Amino acid sequence: MAAPPVLYTCALCGQDGLTDPDMRSHMVVVHQEETISCPFCTLGGVSYDEMELHINTVHTDDMDIESIIKYSNRNQENTSPRNPHHGNPHPWHNGENGKVHSGPKTGNPHKKVDIPKSKIMKTSEQKANINITDSELGALASRIEDEEIGCPFCNIRGIPPVDLNAHVNRAHADLLSPEKAGPSNMAQFDNDTVCPMCGLQGLEGDLFAQHVEGHFQEEQRGKYSIVSATQFMQHVHDLQEQEEAETRRRKQREEEEFRRLQARYGMDNQGNYRSQSMTHMERAVARGQMSTMEYHKKKAEMAQTLSSGKDDGKSCVRGIVQRLRAAYASGIYGVRQVFLAASVDHFSSSWGDKGWGCGYRNIQMMLSALFRDPAYRDVLVKSISFMPSIPKIQQMIEEAWSRGFDREGSEQLGGKLRNTRKWIGATEVAALFSSLGVRAQVVDFHHPTAADGSHPQLFDWTKNHFRQEGAGGKHPLYLQHQGHSRTIIGYEEHADGSGRLLIFDPGHNPKQIEPLAHGKITGTQLRVLRRTMSGLKHRQYQIVAIRGVLSNREVEVRIHSVVPWK
Repeated sequence: MAAPPVLYTCALCGQDGLTDPDMRSHMVVVHQEETISCPFCTLGGVSYDEMELHINTVHTDDMDIESIIKYSNRNQENTSPRNPHHGNPHPWHNGENGKVHSGPKTGNPHKKVDIPKSKIMKTSEQKANINITDSELGALASRIEDEEIGCPFCNIRGIPPVDLNAHVNRAHADLLSPEKAGPSNMAQFDNDTVCPMCGLQGLEGDLFAQHVEGHFQEEQRGKYSIVSATQFMQHVHDLQEQEEAETRRRKQREEEEFRRLQARYGMDNQGNYRSQSMTHMERAVARGQMSTMEYHKKKAEMAQTLSSGKDDGKSCVRGIVQRLRAAYASGIYGVRQVFLAASVDHFSSSWGDKGWGCGYRNIQMMLSALFRDPAYRDVLVKSISFMPSIPKIQQMIEEAWSRGFDREGSEQLGGKLRNTRKWIGATEVAALFSSLGVRAQVVDFHHPTAADGSHPQLFDWTKNHFRQEGAGGKHPLYLQHQGHSRTIIGYEEHADGSGRLLIFDPGHNPKQIEPLAHGKITGTQLRVLRRTMSGLKHRQYQIVAIRGVLSNREVEVRIHSVVPWK
C-alpha cells in the first residue's frame, strides 16, 4: 500500500492541505512577484528581504530558535538576490513537523494574510527537542554583535536596545497591535515624545527626559559640575550659619531660664531676710498701709530679732491642735475617727521670707511640738532653748554642714545659707535635726501609686504613723514636694472610708488660721486644713519623720554616712 502524500501549509497565506506539486503551483500563481504581508501584524508593501528582516527582528518570540539560525545561515550564504528554491526544496510550512522556512519572494498586496500562531509556534515539548550546536550559537552571536541595531520600520539606527524597544512599542504600535492603533496615538507620540535632537519617538516620562539629557551630558558636564559645587558650598554655609544662630538662641534661653530659677530659689545671691523685709515695709509706707512711726518701730524690732536669733512670734498662732481635739471629741459631721499629732503651733511666712521661707517655717512648727515633749526638750536645749528665727535656722544648718552632715546638700547649695533667700528641702531638715541629736527619717514616695496620679500609699503610711503609740508616734511630719513644703498634723477617716490629711500650710496667713483658735470649729472651718487624695497629685513627695533621740555613737555614724536618714 502506497504511503499517504505529505501535505503542506503555506507560510504566507495559511492555506493548508497542499501536496508538493500543489504547493509549488500555489506559490507561483498566488505569491509570485507579489508584495508580501506580515503573517503576525499588518505590515505590508515591502520587499521579501525587508519582510524577512522584519519577521526575524520583531517577531522572534513567535518563531523557534532553529528557524532564526537557519535564516542567519542563509543570509550569510546568499549575498545575491534570493532563489526561492535554492537550498530549500520546501520553502513553506510542513504541517507535520511544524517548522517555518523561508518562502519565495511572492505575495499578494491586496490580500491580508492571517496565519494563526497555533499553526506556526512550536510546543514546549517540540522546542525542547531542538538541538543547536555551540558553533551555530557562537556564529549567530558574533553576527548580531557586528550588526548595527536599528528600527525595522523606519530609519532610526544606532540607539541602545532599551530605547529601541520602547521606540518600536510606542511609535509603531499601530503595526504591532492594529486593534489598538489609530491616528490619535501617533499624533500623541509626534507632539509629546519626539526627541528634538535625534527624532526618536516612543519614549515618555523619566526615560524620555534621560534620553534628551544624554545629548547634552558630555557637553555641559563641566558647567553643571561647577554650578552644583558652588550651590552646594553656599547651602552648607547657610546651614552652618543657621545652626550657629540657633545654638546662640538656645544658649541665651537656657541662661535666662537658669537666672530665673536661681532667683526663684534664692540662688542668685540677691537679697536676704532683712533686705526683703525692709523692701516690703517701704512699699507699705508708700501705699499708705503703714505709718512712718510704725515703720521705724518694726525696723527696730527686726534688728533686735536678727541680733538675738530669736523669732518674734508675730507669725505664730498657738492652741489650734488642742481645740481640734476637743471639736473631734464632740463630733464632726462625716468623720468616723481622727488621729492628731501633739500640740503644734502654726507659723506663717512673713514679709522677710515670703516666697522662699516655707521650709524654715515648717522647721519651727516641728520644733514647737518637740519643745513640749520632755524627751526631746532635754536634748534640744543643749543646742537651742528658744524658737530660732529664720536667719538663725540658716546659721544652724550651716553649722550642721560644717560638722559633716549632708555633704551632698551642702555642695548643691554652695555651703552657704545666711544672708540668702535659698530654699531648703527634706535633706536639710533631716541634717539639722540630726545635728541637734534627734533621729530624723526621710521617706521617699517617688511616683504615684494610683492610676489617677494620686498617692494612696502616702495616705496609708501617714495614717499608720499617727496611729502608733509611744515616743515619736504622735509628732508632726514634714511634707516636701516640688516648690513647696507643709506640716502634717493629723489624719481624718470618714464614714465612707476615705481619708483626709490635716495640714498646716505656712502659706496661710494668721487671719486665715486664727478662726480655728477661737470660737466653734465646724466642717467649713476645717477646709483650710483638709487635703484629699485628689488634692495631692504632685509626682514625688518626701516626708521627714521624727523617730526618737540619737545616741552619741549614732550621731557620729550619721556624720560619716552618705544617706544616714533613709
